[in-house]
Parts: sequence; structure tokens; C-alpha cells
Amino acid sequence: MKLKSILAFCFGCALAMAVSVAAYAATEVKVEGAYIDEEGYVNLPVVVNSTDATYQITSYEITVNYDATKYTYDTVVDKATYTSHGTTSTMGTLVPNENTAGVIEIAYACGGGNGFPTVTDGTVTLLCLTYLAPVDNTQTEVSDSEFSVTVNFIEDFSTSTAVKIYGTSMKSYFTFDVTGDLGGNKVVALYASTDDGVTKQQLKYYTTTDYDSTTMEYADATTTFLVAVENDQRATAAVDITIYGQLEDGTYVLLGDYTQSDFLVQTFA
Repeated sequence: MKLKSILAFCFGCALAMAVSVAAYAATEVKVEGAYIDEEGYVNLPVVVNSTDATYQITSYEITVNYDATKYTYDTVVDKATYTSHGTTSTMGTLVPNENTAGVIEIAYACGGGNGFPTVTDGTVTLLCLTYLAPVDNTQTEVSDSEFSVTVNFIEDFSTSTAVKIYGTSMKSYFTFDVTGDLGGNKVVALYASTDDGVTKQQLKYYTTTDYDSTTMEYADATTTFLVAVENDQRATAAVDITIYGQLEDGTYVLLGDYTQSDFLVQTFA
């Protein structure tokens, strides 16, 4: 079959333009890359991911949640630092507090005098590092899916007015690039599913595209689509997310190259 690019969905297909398609900003905070170090402590890197290219974090209030029957709290280390005259110091003030076992509340404030923790190219590689001690000291493995991060807010100071991003607006997300003929199928819309296609969420947003209507065919353009997954179970869970293309006749075809296996979905508020 001759290609009908998914970009037609974005820029002109009558079926797909029933909804508004636009660039969309998404932000999430999560534990990413948990590991057990050589001393036996569980290290939980807490990161910020965003489709916004850059923003500056002037304050935040977050909570790191863990299973208190498996781990005990040790400490939280502020990883937002700067170096001056050979000395490394923190940019702001971080205050951790565990009033309840398994719930670590973390507050942070930064005036910017020595810089801000900054999201660059969509990610803060390390916001803070939480250390836990396993109850079973023979434990050798740990998984991100054991932990979750709830968010009161993150405050962005990259514009003239500080903007708070609340956990209620956050969703777990991933992006993927669409270029070419999607397996030769005449696809007019994209959908994501967490239950092998029983239910499908239409992908309404893309974050970037190099499509130029005056110089290129749809099939030559690359578009980055955003899949934001809402968690209605209020619990962290790893799921497989499959991507489907809707054909002109209304049927669906599985686009297996874009499947995300064991994708971590969590609630942020």
C-alpha cells in the first residue's frame, strides 16, 4: 500500500482534526535508576523529566514513598551543587523529614545566587539522592517500581514570574519518533493502550516536528509523539504500553516497534 504518513493526522487529515493537535508540555518526577551500592545501601536517584527544553527550579515539595517493611530511612543528599575556587557547595537548602515510616518529605528552596537546578534538554539528571538500608542485608537487587514520588509542587523561575507545576497536573510519559511509512500502512491516527488494545487512548499531542509544508512530503518528516499515561489506580505499577495505528477503514494495526515494555506508571498527587 502507498504510504499515508501519520503527519497527515497532524496537519490536515479530516478524521484526525476533530481534536486539536499541538505541542504539549509534560513534566514528571520519579525514582530512576535505583541501585544497591557496594556498602549495601539502596540509592534512589530522584529526577525531573520534562518536555520543556529548559527551566530553573527555585523550590519544590515532594515525598518519596517506600515499603517500610523492606527498607529503613538513612538520609537524603542534595545533588544540586556549584563549584567555586575548587570548593563544591549546594545551590540551595534541602530539608528532609520522615514523620511516618516509608514517607520521606523533602522541601527545597534556592534563591539563585549561585545558580539554579536546571532542566536542560528535558531532564535534571539528579535532583536529590535518597539512601535507604534494606531490612534484609542479603538483598542484592532493587527496582524503580518499588518506589514512587508524590509532588506538592515544583516552582520554575526561568521566566520573569515564577510558575508552580503541581503534582495534580503530572503524568508518567514517554516520547517516540515517527518517521517513514509506519510499515506501509495508511495510518490516519495513533493510539496507546495499556491492556493489549482492549481500550485505547488517542495520541493528541506531539512535542516536535521538522515537517515543512513548503519543502517536504509528509513521509520525509520526523515527529516526536507524547504518550502521557494517567494512573487511576493510585499506585505505582509497571505496564506494557502498545501503540496502534488507525487505518482509513477504521480498523487498527499494531505498531510493535513503538511498544514500551515494563513502563513505570505512577500517581504524582
